Amino acid sequence: ASTGYHNFSCFLPQDSIFDNRDYFIAQNEGNYLWSYGCGAGSYTSCNGIGNTNNFASYKGKFDNIFTILAGSYFGDWDSKNNLLRAALASGSLATFWGGIPKWYIHHMGLGKHIGYGARITQNNSTEYFNGNFNASYKGVHIALLGDPTLEMLPVKPVKNLTAVSNSGEVTLTWNASADATEYEVYRIDLVNHTYIPVSSEGDCAVKLTDTFFTDACNWSTGTYTYGVLAANTTTTASGTYFNRSLLTTTDVSHTNSNTNLEVGNFEFFPNPASGVLYLRNAPKINGTWVIRDLSGREIARIKTQDLSQGINMQTLTDGLYIIEVFTKDLSAQSKIYVSK
Repeated sequence: ASTGYHNFSCFLPQDSIFDNRDYFIAQNEGNYLWSYGCGAGSYTSCNGIGNTNNFASYKGKFDNIFTILAGSYFGDWDSKNNLLRAALASGSLATFWGGIPKWYIHHMGLGKHIGYGARITQNNSTEYFNGNFNASYKGVHIALLGDPTLEMLPVKPVKNLTAVSNSGEVTLTWNASADATEYEVYRIDLVNHTYIPVSSEGDCAVKLTDTFFTDACNWSTGTYTYGVLAANTTTTASGTYFNRSLLTTTDVSHTNSNTNLEVGNFEFFPNPASGVLYLRNAPKINGTWVIRDLSGREIARIKTQDLSQGINMQTLTDGLYIIEVFTKDLSAQSKIYVSK
């Protein structure tokens, strides 16, 4: 039963965890985020908890999102009337055989998805105490039933996102998320799978609380994908974390004939850099990146057909560098600290 006790205590306050209620009656009368039941088992029953017929009779009334059950034979997937599968059929979104061996999904208390803990449990032999129940650790039976991307406290995404290009700017509007205290806006490159934050300062998202945003720095004509996510600060028994929703996206055909680019519109980020270094608001045009050390010695000169894609800094040793960008319309320079 420690799989239930030690994980639940990471998620919820003590007064929200109960161990004195009948498993099926309680979930027929109320709703629960997590449940754990263990006892001597068969293919279809768990002593002191119930059986697959109980799941069937409470179908539609078994109000529980994540289910953990432990008992002999529950992990035998070749049984027709499997007890764990009965939980899924009755309304749970995810379930697993927790305790044989011990499972570790406590990371969900700080925003990780359930698959993260499933993989740790599958690979665990000595990183965490495994319980050594019949040498069950690292067994092939360790499986998660349900969606591995599920988070415990998801933030509802925004809806009805639209984007309109007008006078060289892209204006986005959306319906508010009931869970959000702020929003983040991204311009997405679907070819190179990069997400450029456009509602940001430096490398950290600003608090955008309105349900609209205007991207006044998209300099190049073309079809663009934009994304908006909702976010809030969530507190659990484990602590407080910044909790983001799934991304809602939309496409827009954008026209911008502005060729008078000003250096003041551009900023290198992130700084310090550990991977790709970008030039914020850079257009998708030919350009040259030059990397120099502090003495002015040129270390690298990189030509690119798409200035907005940035350059990879991973090959550089840690330290301070001078970065320059040149095109026919602009030049920009900054000192960048590389730290990997």
